[in-house]
Amino acid sequence: MHTADLGLSKTQHYQHLLQQDRWFAERPLDLQQELWQRAQLKPLHSKQRLFARGQAFDGIYAVLDGMLRVSGYPTLGKEALLALVFPSQWFGEIALIDGLSRTHEVIAEQDSLLLWIPADALHDLLTAQPQYWRDLALLVTYKIRIMMQHLEETTVSSVETRLISRLVFMAQSVTPHAGQPTRLQLSQEQLADLLAVSRQTTNQCLKHFEQKGWIRLGYRCIDVLDLEALKAAAPH
Repeated sequence: MHTADLGLSKTQHYQHLLQQDRWFAERPLDLQQELWQRAQLKPLHSKQRLFARGQAFDGIYAVLDGMLRVSGYPTLGKEALLALVFPSQWFGEIALIDGLSRTHEVIAEQDSLLLWIPADALHDLLTAQPQYWRDLALLVTYKIRIMMQHLEETTVSSVETRLISRLVFMAQSVTPHAGQPTRLQLSQEQLADLLAVSRQTTNQCLKHFEQKGWIRLGYRCIDVLDLEALKAAAPH
């Protein structure tokens, strides 16, 4: 399905959603339009794999609805959860830059809809207008900055501080429904895996945040009630 097949209201909704991603919002308007016009829509069912480690590059993606998880398997049968990808976020650019295969596995955590820029369409665009290579490279460097920040926090910060930082990062990536708190659709076990700590430790910290009125815990979800308080407690 092509983006041209969307109705006007959905087109406007998704284009507005993409503007919430810092990388995309800062790109030239003509590049934004080129990507949108060359894009296709790719629906995924819950637990459906988008691609696996070692597969050939097939394009870059942005999440329009749903959520995906990025994982590796350093030990046979043991999953290492590396990231969760929320609506408006782009991914899949590493293999575009280095021309190698996919680095990790990406699976839909729930029913999802992706914006897909196929490899051929992307290469045609970059061949015709090579100045856009820098814009795609900036997507990689943006991710590296986030990764280095998380690595630094892992080295020197307490679990509670790291958890606050991760909650703020995820909450800023999700658009809440009107009049509703920002809901993060993930379990405490997934959050613990992201931080590489035990579920018990994660639960203790989350219960402390809930007592402060910052969040509300639910079944496989966390409602952020006071994002500003979390931001104030986050490392600067």
